[in-house]
Amino acid sequence: MPTAEALALLADLRARQRQFDAAVHLYRQAVDTERALFPGGHPQTATHLLGLARLLLYHHQTAEAEAAVREALEIRLNFFPADAWLISEAENIEGAVLEATHHETEGHDLLARTMARLLRDPGPGTEVAQLAWRPR
Repeated sequence: MPTAEALALLADLRARQRQFDAAVHLYRQAVDTERALFPGGHPQTATHLLGLARLLLYHHQTAEAEAAVREALEIRLNFFPADAWLISEAENIEGAVLEATHHETEGHDLLARTMARLLRDPGPGTEVAQLAWRPR
């Protein structure tokens, strides 16, 4: 059985190849594999949930994207302090989801706050957050 990390890497590859259905399927497998190993949640599960959420959001599947990003944020809040860049990254993606679900003001405000925090404390994964940020 492939590891969750290998499945997520394959999902990223399929997404770059514009094979949306395959990428979503692989991300879901990665998340399911990690849930089986870590029933209480794990930071890597959150990372893969955010990858899934970004992909779903890009393809306008906002309800599923919102559920994935909220679960990822909940997991990360259990492992990291509220001011950690990993929290800001998840909240930034949540802001993009909120904007896409017609909560433009709330989404924009969250995007602005998280982008300001990420600029002050850029983590190695902040390129994701910068892609989500779209100034008005």
